[in-house]
Amino acid sequence: MPLEGLREAAQLPGTPVVFVNIHPREITRLDQLIENLQKAAKIRRRGDLVLEIHEMAVGPVNEFRPFREALTDLGMYLAFDDFGAGRGRGRGDR
Repeated sequence: MPLEGLREAAQLPGTPVVFVNIHPREITRLDQLIENLQKAAKIRRRGDLVLEIHEMAVGPVNEFRPFREALTDLGMYLAFDDFGAGRGRGRGDR
């Protein structure tokens, strides 16, 4: 997870909400992803951080639970990206 965008967002005025997309493969390396999120939490000074998960990254609920708990512990939020609408890209129907 690149952290440069979070460093830039930390310089914005107010309390920005920052949305970060992650690649579906990052979920398969959960320990590494959580470690990166811990680094991100230290960079974020204010405002919310929302991690966007692509529909292809969601697996069985029991495997996903530790990730969700880590986000909660870090004060981060989760958003699901492209659920059911991902095929519409590039066709002008958005």
